[in-house]
Amino acid sequence: AYSLLQGLRHKAVAQGADGIILMAVQPAVVAEDLKAAEAAGVQVLSTLNGDPDEPVEPGTFGNFTADYTSDGRLMAQWVLADSGCTASSVVIQSSPVHVWDLATKGFEAATEEYCPDDCSVEVIDLDPANIANDLGNQLQTKLQTNPDIDYVIPVWDSAIPLVAPVVATAGRPITVFAHDGITESLELIAAGQDQHGTLAMAPPAWIGWAAFDEVARAILGQPSPGYVIPTRLVTPENVGSGSLADVSPEYVDFQQAFIAAWGE
Repeated sequence: AYSLLQGLRHKAVAQGADGIILMAVQPAVVAEDLKAAEAAGVQVLSTLNGDPDEPVEPGTFGNFTADYTSDGRLMAQWVLADSGCTASSVVIQSSPVHVWDLATKGFEAATEEYCPDDCSVEVIDLDPANIANDLGNQLQTKLQTNPDIDYVIPVWDSAIPLVAPVVATAGRPITVFAHDGITESLELIAAGQDQHGTLAMAPPAWIGWAAFDEVARAILGQPSPGYVIPTRLVTPENVGSGSLADVSPEYVDFQQAFIAAWGE
């Protein structure tokens, strides 16, 4: 956090930056520096820090993000459909990470709405400072104490290397489904290993270009296009080779669309 503060204050603000993209860092963590940025007329975009319709944080001009609550609901709907509405799920998250908490709450709400009697959800809420050490132990305990669990839902793809060894030793079929659509997870799904599906966001490169587009418009005083980062279900049925061309063909050469728009 200190290095981020130094970057905001000494590099971005002091060196006369016109815009800052705050990527997956809660604005509250750098509140004082955002005040300095606002005083200097710097346009700051909060990115991947909440749902699109949440209040804009002081010192920022907008939220550029996926709809994590809706994504959590969609993840639950996929689990319920896949299980025939019999799923016993455990969701893995860390509630101080706001977007993970939103997805978890969406998952719980949808399960309660669509399958209140025959499905269940338990939550492993990890200390963000000890995820690497605690995830495996807590998941193993949960699977041992509840032999009915047949779906494991970490709300971020990068947890899979910690989840997979535990699931592999459980001694029963367990479906693993996550969120984000990182390259490594798409490759695992394509190979039929460790992960059965993900709710994939648009490619990171597109997110970067779109965030720049938002900031540039704010600097120029133009209205926001109101982007919400799109997501899609990716499973063995539609993952293909796991490549960008197979998973998200509409994002191939997306840069040209931005360049054309900026040239108008």
